[in-house]
Amino acid sequence: MIAHVAAAGEDRGRIILHMSHGRLSTPAVDAALRVARAFQASVECLFVEDQQLHDLAGLPFTREISNDGRVVRQAEPAALALDLRCDAIAAQRLVMVRAAACGVPQSGRVMRDTPVDALARACAEHGPWNVLALTAPVRADERNGLLWTVLTSVPGHTAVIAVGPDVRVIQAQPAPVVAIVENLDALHGLLRTAERLAATGDGFDNRIVLILTGSPDEPLAEFEPHVRLALAARDHAALHGSKEPVAPVTLVPAESAADVRAALEQHAPGFLVAHYGYTFFPDGRDPAQKIAALTCPVFIVR
Repeated sequence: MIAHVAAAGEDRGRIILHMSHGRLSTPAVDAALRVARAFQASVECLFVEDQQLHDLAGLPFTREISNDGRVVRQAEPAALALDLRCDAIAAQRLVMVRAAACGVPQSGRVMRDTPVDALARACAEHGPWNVLALTAPVRADERNGLLWTVLTSVPGHTAVIAVGPDVRVIQAQPAPVVAIVENLDALHGLLRTAERLAATGDGFDNRIVLILTGSPDEPLAEFEPHVRLALAARDHAALHGSKEPVAPVTLVPAESAADVRAALEQHAPGFLVAHYGYTFFPDGRDPAQKIAALTCPVFIVR
């Protein structure tokens, strides 16, 4: 239930930024760096030269269309290889500069493989406490895309960081970290993650909002009182001897999916933390559409 992120030097994992040919979302990179700061983790920039693109470029009938759609020419493997290498250098340079600015250790490399196989290999090298960050925005029509495949088919990671196309680059005002808690067992891990993110600053106002919503196995009425008791004990311990201040927590009961959506709109999170396989991101369903509708990064705990 706890999305452990290996600290730098622990050699049991890191935050892996998946990068490839195409749009690189700066907010996605910044979200990964925020998580790295929160857990004192390192970042690896993994640029994947998709083997399928190389295979297609070698076929005699493959044509390349320019970005403006005006030029159509035969695909050339050598030109594709050069384009991908230039993209890799630019992407890794961007991450290097932003990581250095916030004191996050980083490294980079290029792998030629399918995206899923490349990520699986990278996770297996220094597992099991990796976090995968997708640097391309998740689109609403991206059904059964990379996010879905990563969540369901790539072992060796504890969470995924993703953003939609409308994620805010700059917050109009400091925003809270919001966690969706769907049963009592999930409380400790989600609260711990939210506390760490809130403590980094980075546009957060040190507030945590817990949206409590029920499930068929554990209705809201059954676990909400236990959550309140757990938070009261946390505050009592902080008041009597804790060396570090704790972030104030706001509880928002949500009886339905509509209530959860209303709470997200009302509190406008700077970061959303939620479990995959529960009510909000149910098992067996692609979360792309929900993530695309959000204006904040999402930390999805597996």
